[in-house]
This record gives sequence, C-alpha cells and structure tokens, in this order.
Amino acid sequence: MNSSNQLYSAKLTAQFNALMLIVTAILLAIIVVDIFLFNNRKLQLRLAILALIISIADIVWYFTKIETFANGELSLSSLFYFVIPIFLFLAARGIWRDQKLIKSLDRLR
Repeated sequence: MNSSNQLYSAKLTAQFNALMLIVTAILLAIIVVDIFLFNNRKLQLRLAILALIISIADIVWYFTKIETFANGELSLSSLFYFVIPIFLFLAARGIWRDQKLIKSLDRLR
C-alpha cells in the first residue's frame, strides 16, 4: 500500500488532524460568541448561518476522512455532530423571526 492509501486503526477525532482541530475550534468559538450577541440580531443571524455552513462542511470532512480507517464504529458522542447543525438552523430561524417581529413593531410606532 502507498502511504496515501494507508488505512488507520485509530479513533477519528478532531485531534487526528491539526487542520480539523482548528476548524472545529473556530466553529466552537463562533457558536459561543453568537450566544452573547443578542443585542445585534443582524450579526447574530450572519454568524449563525456561517456556523451552520461550517458545521455541515465539518461533518462532510469527517465522513471523507472515515474512509481512510480500516475499522471503527460511531460512538454515542458522535450524535452531537449531527445535532449541532439542527440546533444552528433552529437558532437562525428564531433570530430571523425575531428580527421580522421587531421590524413589524417598528412600523406600528
């Protein structure tokens, strides 16, 4: 086997690849910052959509890396990777609805 076709028998985590770890840490930082931006809904919505895109790209990247492993299984904690984009979508939708409500209330004044 070539070194590029080598199969691993380790666990796939974000620590497996330095770039994967950096992207996952950036995603975490964006999500934490996004929580505290409730005063600036426009920026909060943009960051939630950005985090959603990064989260989906991160999941796709993990699945492309899974193919290089000889054997393995999904752990229970891997379900969090699939729940994060769902919650980010719900957060973005809630922020958008809140922004829409505030705009409609401003028209009534």
